[in-house]
Amino acid sequence: MIGILDIGIGNVMSLYSVIQRLNIKVKICKSKKDLDEVKKIIFPGQGSFGEAMNKLRANEIDKHLLSNISVKKKPFLGICVGMQLLFKIGYEYGEHQGLGLFDGVVKKIYTDKETISLPHIGWNSVSQLKKNSLFNDIDDNSDFYFAHSNYIDTQEKNIVLGQTFYGIQFPSIIVKENIIGLQFHLEKSQLNGFKLLKEFILNFDA
Repeated sequence: MIGILDIGIGNVMSLYSVIQRLNIKVKICKSKKDLDEVKKIIFPGQGSFGEAMNKLRANEIDKHLLSNISVKKKPFLGICVGMQLLFKIGYEYGEHQGLGLFDGVVKKIYTDKETISLPHIGWNSVSQLKKNSLFNDIDDNSDFYFAHSNYIDTQEKNIVLGQTFYGIQFPSIIVKENIIGLQFHLEKSQLNGFKLLKEFILNFDA
């Protein structure tokens, strides 16, 4: 069973609808008990870094989520903010501690080019830096749908599988062991998003 983490923000129902097309059982997870009952976890992102972390802590899910990911090694997919929270610190509306699974910070996209506006909304290409089964049937530099103003700045270059350019180059796909992070919204990315989601659900494992 696939679990979608619901903390009150994020594109939960649109993601739920996409997964149902695969005839896979889906559970909306709102508690620690819910997380224990699923085999894979998806954390859909929307909203700010600090808001998302506050909601995780308020529901006492943060440490339990970490246990499921790093101890039980359940396959995990973080989307947008759900990816950003995997890192140590976010600088969106102040300084906020993240889950700290990876070394890096989340900060605002900065560019002095007048042609670049924030938020970064719409279609943009993802350059594949390494071969991976996640990209089965997905061409290099395929387009995905983005909606964000912040990016991950990390020295852990070995975890970066894909990158995107918008004023600066930033990681748009990270993978390490049982963890996948996507800066873009695969639930809004039509066929390529569906292919990637299908690969995670049916084939991705620790």
